[in-house]
Amino acid sequence: MSNLLKLGAFSALALAGLFASAMPVGVKMAMHGRATAQAAVNAAFPELSAAATPADVAEALGAAADDTLVDNITNVAEYAEFREWAKSVGAVTVKSSDTAWLSYVVGAVGVVPMPQDGDLAIDDIVLGSDGKLDAVFSLNGVNIDSAALESRLKTVFGVEGAASLDKNEFSEKNIGLSLMPTRDGRVRARITPPAEAESSFFMRAKVK
Repeated sequence: MSNLLKLGAFSALALAGLFASAMPVGVKMAMHGRATAQAAVNAAFPELSAAATPADVAEALGAAADDTLVDNITNVAEYAEFREWAKSVGAVTVKSSDTAWLSYVVGAVGVVPMPQDGDLAIDDIVLGSDGKLDAVFSLNGVNIDSAALESRLKTVFGVEGAASLDKNEFSEKNIGLSLMPTRDGRVRARITPPAEAESSFFMRAKVK
């Protein structure tokens, strides 16, 4: 009886070996590639459990080159969403990029270059009958996804207002502001000047 059991066990092992050796090389390589890619993601941004604390999130993001990730991603739900985006772009590349947060905010398909002076341009501005300004601005070389969230856009784009061109008077506190992506890769800002603003009021946009 024991010999029969040994023979059965040996046959099972031989059969398993046969299936493994018979697996197409392409399938083996694909499986290996997925495992390697997943290992790279985990090394860059480890998977966290639903019970992870803000401190756990900060630790997982702490080694990234862009320290604004820690400032803006503060809970595990936000981290999981960011991690999925990083996975699609290339987690190792994202981890080493100084523009990881900006790239994520605009919904880029890859990391975007660091903005330079002059890259942000106001393409159009209209004064409404209600006294509000509608301005459309673009960032050179960057397509802003139409699904980009206003709360995140406000962490990377700023608009300041002033009653004069004195650069010391410009402040975000001087205006009301809403930001929304357009359908053509740009951002529309709706600016509400302060109630005490006179006939002239100035604004400027910036990348934070």
